[in-house]
This record gives sequence, structure tokens and C-alpha cells, in this order.
Amino acid sequence: MEDQPSILILGAGADNFQHEGELISSLIKVAFAIKKRGYRVVLVDNNSFNVAPKLTGAVDEYEMGIPTPHLVTFLIEKYRPTAILPVLGGRDALQLTEKLATTGVLNKYEVAVWGMPIATIRQINNPSLLNQTLRQINANTKKIAPVTTYAEAKAMVDEIGFPVVVRAVIPQAGSVRRIIHDYGELQTAVSDAIQHSSTNQALVQQSLAGLKEIEVIVARDKSGTMMQLAMIEDVDPIGIHAGDSMAVLPAQTLLERQIQDMRDIAFRITRKLRVIGINHVQFALDEDNDRFYVIKNSPYLDRMTTFVEQATGYPVARVCGYLYTGALLRDLRLDHGLAKHSAITEPVLDRTAIRIPVFANAELGISNHNLNTEKQSVGGVIGLGRSLVEALLKAMSELHPNFYALENLGDEILDQFLIHPSPNRLLPVLEAIRRGYLISELVELTKLDPFYLVQFKHLVSIEQMLISHPRDLDWLRKAKYWGFSDHLIGQLWHTKDFEVWRLRQINQIHRTYKTVDPSAGELDQHLSTFYSTFELENESVALNNHRALIIGAGPRRLGNGTANDYLLTRATAELKRQGYQIIVIEDNPNSTLLLRELANKTYLEPRDLEHINAVVALEKPEVILSFADQTNLKSLPAVQGGKIKLISIGSAKVTEPSQRGISYQFNAFFDGQYTYPLGLTRLTLADDGIKSEFAPDPPADFGSKMINAGEVAIAKCTQPGIYQLSLRIVDGKLVKGKVTTPASWELAFLSVTTGLDLAAVLIRLQLNKFNGRLLRAASQRKVDQPTYFEAVMPYSFLHLRRAAQLDQMLGACVE
Repeated sequence: MEDQPSILILGAGADNFQHEGELISSLIKVAFAIKKRGYRVVLVDNNSFNVAPKLTGAVDEYEMGIPTPHLVTFLIEKYRPTAILPVLGGRDALQLTEKLATTGVLNKYEVAVWGMPIATIRQINNPSLLNQTLRQINANTKKIAPVTTYAEAKAMVDEIGFPVVVRAVIPQAGSVRRIIHDYGELQTAVSDAIQHSSTNQALVQQSLAGLKEIEVIVARDKSGTMMQLAMIEDVDPIGIHAGDSMAVLPAQTLLERQIQDMRDIAFRITRKLRVIGINHVQFALDEDNDRFYVIKNSPYLDRMTTFVEQATGYPVARVCGYLYTGALLRDLRLDHGLAKHSAITEPVLDRTAIRIPVFANAELGISNHNLNTEKQSVGGVIGLGRSLVEALLKAMSELHPNFYALENLGDEILDQFLIHPSPNRLLPVLEAIRRGYLISELVELTKLDPFYLVQFKHLVSIEQMLISHPRDLDWLRKAKYWGFSDHLIGQLWHTKDFEVWRLRQINQIHRTYKTVDPSAGELDQHLSTFYSTFELENESVALNNHRALIIGAGPRRLGNGTANDYLLTRATAELKRQGYQIIVIEDNPNSTLLLRELANKTYLEPRDLEHINAVVALEKPEVILSFADQTNLKSLPAVQGGKIKLISIGSAKVTEPSQRGISYQFNAFFDGQYTYPLGLTRLTLADDGIKSEFAPDPPADFGSKMINAGEVAIAKCTQPGIYQLSLRIVDGKLVKGKVTTPASWELAFLSVTTGLDLAAVLIRLQLNKFNGRLLRAASQRKVDQPTYFEAVMPYSFLHLRRAAQLDQMLGACVE
């Protein structure tokens, strides 16, 4: 409809260390809510792995490109939107919105800003201005000020003392955020921060390192009605980036008056800033002086909002989507199993949720990389359980740590691991407890709250009882109740995982499933998300009709970024079109597989064989879809017998070219008889970056030779699938490489550039429902101009110097 109002959503761009896929998931939910309220959705983004434009009904118009003032101005002139929505693009989108307001574009075309006023955006972009506003409402804040010279920084430090935190104002990639302890460090840090600042300014702020970090998530509608969605406690103290800390919901160690005081301040801030929708307020709590400080305010969706949504079962992003359109909390009637008035009922939990960060140190070859105020994790997993220990062990199951890797360390080295935290910092804490360190000693060394150390000590006590009682059924039941996996118990008993599983089956020690209900069972609600525990009542009933189980890609890793999630999401959508009810097992809270538009039923569980086998035994799916690197599913007892069709998608290995420079790839689909060309790509692999180009102009006289060579080579394949032949031009001659399966990022890039849903094509092939009509049409399509793909590497974020490698890709942009 021509008179239907449009909303322009500013995308977040390529995934990087600041966001890891959570904004794509939230974007889709918000977009569906906005469309339900009668608006058209226009999205501008250049994230290669953004699946939103591919989901039916999510986005009406997709403009591929980097959101810049010039491009967004052009889109405003083209679509004449009623409003722009910047809350799904992170800090970059807020900075862009402020620039648009400053140029007068928004006023000229009468474009509103949803989520918050422009005045609030200016304050969020300028911490000094925000601090002034916070002081007006008597909110304690750390001292903070922008400086342009070392002399200004020194004057401030002379006043407040060390330590201080120094970072760039409106930082560029590679910017540094440091805790500074002396004047020598200060001079270097200020110089580096100014160099990496878009405004040539450094921000000097009082350090609150060592204090407890609390995160409060608030929602507000246009009438001023507010509700608290969550109060999250970070296990690690301030000094470690919140994204690199274990985060627990609900908060475990706070007094009731502390909870109420921080809640009141979060509400007061949200009201003062006139935020509509989500607001994320972070506090530093000084328990010795019973005082807390506001350290950050983020009125936009982020990784914590997706964690809260999965942990509580409350549809955070969808409700916010309605609020941005002007809907009131009291008027919202949420469907899909939620009771009346649940939109305005604050979530409560009868379970514990924990988010554990995932690091890429092993892939990058980094050892002993200490955690600090700069984010280093690349992803995260969620664990749900009846207790903190159970939730923790379930989350750790995904990471496959060696719990006893540090048993041969000397005490002095172990102390250094405790004092200077690094990834997987729980392991040295557990080892210290095994050696008899006192809780008081560990509090001093680690700065962790005694409550958590007591919980970790309880975990170790169960380990010790299992060791001293091998194959004891009572201790087996207790260990399973507390979250110990069959694998961990097998390690302690020096037996195989299968033997522990068999002992459980013989003695009827089975897991049951509980609903992830935002009312903790107080309301009559019928939701479709579950987690497991070892209790009597099972709340999950197997689905009927045709069923397909989808095993998620898990947390983001280097190499394929969120491309794995992109492919699984598209493959799942095709299975749903083919008439299957979709069951998902996933523990990445940011995954788009968890969308209710895709999944009929969700299990927030680890993706190890033990948990997969339990879900298979209950649901009895006809099809299991997994990513190619998934553990061998044929070994599962519930799968044996050949009645379940196993389908895999993607490539587990990123093929690295043997040489730097330019290579070409001929891409084609082979159905076992015919070859359907998908196009030619040119890959440029240089030390400073990686780029790919679809439909490039090949060197003279080589275009037809490359196509012919590719068709001949791929026609020799024995199995149907998508393949590519790598080609190089050396000394004026065409040199052929090996035929390989494209990596996930290449399949996603080809899907975007060709307009073909290649994941769906692969699913149809494996279901014997393949039709080559679309592929024949695509092979005859002429491309007017090339499309470019550029990889985002992690090196500048981690301050590493090394040559770019495909298997270390963090994300990618396309244009």
C-alpha cells in the first residue's frame, strides 16, 4: 500500500567484538512486531550473514550498504519513512542518528526517531553530558571528562588519583581501553586514545576496578509505565569487561534494599532520558561502603537483552517492538501461550541462568592472555538449571574444558592465574579449592564474592565423593541432579561415557524437562521452550506429525562467524516449508534458530551427545539437521536403527589457499547428473585483509576457460552438492587446484549475490525434492555489477600483529 507508513531500521553492520549476532536476532523480532502494527519495514545493513532479509515477512525493503549519513539521507528521500529506529545498530547507529539530526535531514523530511529523543542520543554519545544529567537526579557516577592533551589528563588525575581508565572518545577500530596506575602509563594511554578517536579526544574516568557489577534491564512505554525485566549479577568484578564475565540471573548476593535502590535509580534514569523500549543500566556496587555508582546506560538492544529473553522466557525484543510504535504495556496481549496481562507482569524465575563467554585464544594461538576492560570473547553460551552449580556445569558442557588441566601446576604459578584472570578462569579456582585453599584466601586473590566460591567448593566436594564412591547409585543420582555430565562422571570414575549412560538407563535415572516460564508457574501459560533437570515431573510432551530436530551451531567461533547460524536458519525454514514441525536444541542465546517463527519447540541445552540423545529419545524426530562439524550422531543410542535421516549442511573446515594473492573460484551445484553454474568469485588474500568479489571481470581470454575447467572438474564428483574449483593464473597460464566444498561464509555470500536460497536447495536435494528449474534460471542470469565481500578480522581488536587468515575471520560485510 502506497500510503502505508514506513520505518527505516539502521542495521549494525558486520559482526565484530562489540556484537556477535544478537542484534540480528533482536532485529527480526522487532521487525515482526512493527509490521504487525501496520508499518512497512525498510532495513539498511551490510552484514553478509544477516538472515533478516531472507525471512518471509520480516523486512519489506532491504538496502545493502554501510549505514552512512549520505546513504541514509538518500534512503530517507527515497522511502520517506515516518521514523528511523537506531536501537538495533549499537552505538554506531546512535552516532549516525546524531549526525543526521545535526545536518537537519530529519527535520527537513519530518522523520521521527523511535526509542529516545535526539537530546538523549547526544548524551549517550557524550558521557560527560550524560554524567551531568545523572547528577541532576542524584545518581552517583564516576568522575569522567574528555581531554585533548596530557596536561588536561594529568590535572584530572591529580584531583581524583589513580587508578583511572583511559579510552578514546567515539573510538575507531583498534582503539585501546586501559586501566592506568601511574603518570608514565597515563601519557602513553592518552596519546594512543587521542590517535584512535574520531574527535581527537581521550576520555579519562575514575576507575572502579574491584567493585561488583550489576546490570538492570528496564522497559518503558510512552505513557511512562515501567517494568524491570531483569537484574543480572556479573560474577567477575569490575576491571574485566562485562562481556568477558560470567553473568548470573537472578542476582545471587544482593540485599533486598540494594535491589530496590538500584531498581529505583534505573527507573529514574529511564524516565529522565525519556527512553521508550529497552534501557540497560550498569552499576558498580561498593559493598564495603554500601554505595553504588552508575557506570553505563545503554538504551538499545544488546547481548544482555537476548540473554534475558532466553533465560526468563519473556519476549523482550517483541514487546519492545510494540512499544516503539507507541503501544502501551497495559494494552498488549501476547499470544503464543502467554497469559493475558503477561506483557506488564515482571518476569520471575524458579531457575538459575548463567551466561559464560567463549574465547578464541586456541584458534589464535594465544596463551595466557589476561582479561581486562577490553572485550576479548567472541561468543557466549547459556546454561539453565535448578541451581547455580547445575546451570554452570551445563554451560561448561558446551565448552568441553579439561577440568583437571592445571593439576600439575606449581602453587606459585596457580596463584598468578588466580590474581591475573584469563579465559576459563573457573579452572584455576576449582584447582585451588581442590588443593585446600581457604575461601578467605581465594577472596583476596580473585576478588570473587564468597558466595560463588562456596558454590564452587560444593561442586568440588561432589567431585571428591564421586571419586571415592565409584559406580555408587546414590552419588550418581546426586551428581546428575547437580548438573554433572556423563562425560565428567566418566572421567572421575575412569570409565567411558557410554558406561555411565548405560548405568543410568538400567537404574531409571532420567532427565526431565521444565518450561522456561516468565511467571515461574504462577500463571496458566503454555510455552514451547524447555530446559532439563533431574526431577520427577516432565513438562515436555513430544510433538506429533512429521518432526525435524535441528542442532544449533552453538556460540560464534572464528572462521565462519555467524555464517553457520545463517545456513542452519535457512535450512530450517525450508524444512518447515516441507511440512516438518521444528524442534531446536541450542545454547547460543543469540541464535536466530530460536525464533518462534521457525521453531515449534526449543530446548536450551548443551549440544553434546548426552543432551542430544535425550531429546531424540523423547521427541523421536524423523530428520536431524546439524552443521558439518557436529559430533558423530550415528553413535547415539537413540539414533541407531537407521530410522532417522541425518542431514548435514555447511563445511566444517575453512579451506585456506596455499598462496597469498589472487585466486578464482568457479562455483556450481551438482545434482549427480547435471552441473548448474552459480558464478565466478575472485578471492584476494593479503596480509592486511581478505576480500572476495562475485562476478568479477576475469583476465582477458580466461573467462570461458575458467568456466569450462570448473564444469569439467565438478562433473567428476561422485556425490551431489555445491562445489568450487580453485583457479590461479601463473605466468600467463591457468592452473587448476582442488575441487572443494565452499565454506559457510562462501555459501552465505553466494546466496546473497545470486539471490538463491542455497541452503534450501541442499535440503530439497537430501529430501529427494530437488528441482533444477531455479538453478537453470540462475545460471542464465546476467549480473550487472560485481558484489564485494570483506572479512572482519580480530587482530586490531586484540592488538595483534599477524597476517590475515580465512579460518580466523570474525565477521564480514558485503556491498
